[in-house]
Amino acid sequence: MSRSLPTQVKSLMIKFPMWCLVKANRKILIPWPETVGIVTSYYENGEVLEIQQCPSDKNKANCLLEWLEVVGYWRGLTSEKMQKLFEKQSEISTLPLEK
Repeated sequence: MSRSLPTQVKSLMIKFPMWCLVKANRKILIPWPETVGIVTSYYENGEVLEIQQCPSDKNKANCLLEWLEVVGYWRGLTSEKMQKLFEKQSEISTLPLEK
């Protein structure tokens, strides 16, 4: 049995794909002012992202969506590709199971 992602998280993953680069539009600690950080996790409420300054950084910050803007993508994992992945997943999950 597969576990489906909550709709709020899917929306978040489309708008802010995993490992995308984000810049803060206000002063916050992570990402530091005038730098970028990366999205490393999502909260199920669909309103909060976990951000790190870089992958090896142990410090993390929880940020509201309105504090951040996407400025780049990791390996081309864009919002459009995330949307297509979820559409394909939806198509696959509706196929009948073979016996």
